[in-house]
Amino acid sequence: MISNSPELWYEYTDRGAEEDRQYCVLLSRLCLSLEKERLRRRCNRLSAPDLSLPFDGS
Repeated sequence: MISNSPELWYEYTDRGAEEDRQYCVLLSRLCLSLEKERLRRRCNRLSAPDLSLPFDGS
């Protein structure tokens, strides 16, 4: 909610600041864990591509 009135804007930001901060922290943690998972999967694919292939005994 963006208002042209500074009073309303300040009231809104003061009231919602802590909530917004907690939301941002949760969101950044979520993004971080998603990024870690994505990197881990990519590293696993790159470092051990042959482990997923069936062993042919040769």
